[in-house]
This record gives sequence, C-alpha cells and structure tokens, in this order.
Amino acid sequence: MKPKHNFSKLNDFYKNYEEVNPAYVLGLIIISLGLYIITWIYNVNKNLENLDDDAPEALRGALLMVILPFLWLFTTSFLELFIESIVLESIKLIVYVLLYFLFLNYLFDFCVAFSHITRSKPLIWFFPLFLGSLGIFGYYLQSIWVSLLLLILLLMIPAMQAELNKMFHKMTIKKNNVTFYS
Repeated sequence: MKPKHNFSKLNDFYKNYEEVNPAYVLGLIIISLGLYIITWIYNVNKNLENLDDDAPEALRGALLMVILPFLWLFTTSFLELFIESIVLESIKLIVYVLLYFLFLNYLFDFCVAFSHITRSKPLIWFFPLFLGSLGIFGYYLQSIWVSLLLLILLLMIPAMQAELNKMFHKMTIKKNNVTFYS
C-alpha cells in the first residue's frame, strides 16, 4: 500500500502520542465489559481527524456506537405501551439492522484512516472487527456460538494498539536517526 501521508504529517500524529501497553488496553476492555472499545475507537479517531481529511468524524462514531442505539432502546421501551409486540419487534429489528450497516460504514472508514497511519491494509483491520461485531447480534438472538465472535473484538483493539505502538517506534527511530545495528 502506498503511504498516504508523508513523514512530517505522521510525525505530527505521533508527536503527542502516548504509548499504551496492549495488555493494559485488554484489561480496560475486560473491566469495562467492552465499553472501553468505544472509548478507544473514539479517541484514536479524534486524533485521526487532525491528520487525515478522509477520516470519519469521531462524533459520527459516537452517535452510531452509543447515542442512537440507546435512544432507540428508550424509544422502543416507550412504544411498547402503544404498539403490538410483533409489529414492534419487526420495527426494532429493521432499525437495529439499519444502525448496524451505518456502523459498518463508519467502521470501514475508520479502518481505512487507521491503515493510512499504520501503512497497512484496511481489510486486515476491518474484517476481524466486522466478525467481532456480529457477536452483538448473537447476543441479541441469544446464540452462544455467535456471541463468541465478541472475543475477536476483545483481541483486535489491543492488536490495533500494538500496531500504533510499533509505528510509533519506527517513527521515533527515523526521527532520531538511531540505528541499532552498525
């Protein structure tokens, strides 16, 4: 993949970057019951916005990952008082599928922007995140086998953090012109 950004733009991205241990990220994900995934994606995306004009807006991600699903959950709770349950279940499923496809669009845009700074292929990041997000539907459908796909999300975010750390080390070595082998 041809790098989209030159060294100075990548240097700007990593200037205020704080290296985080992927095991620490995994621990935060486990302790927060997966909510740290949303926080991690939002924070990285916020930094990507400053570097890449093609990066999705972090607000769009927050809207699709948190605000709209909870707003729809509260709306359906209210609608249960007035609408027949079979009709409401159909409407709920249609809206959740629509939100999911909008989320996948955002996630793909995020993975493309992420791959620009890590100089990797976007599908390497998108495909496992897509499979892991299918586990959410397994939880909704009460299928333990599909829910196990959530473990992929549990491992992918620390892997993405490790990739950022690896690129940070490469940038630091280039910036300081350090050679380890002479």
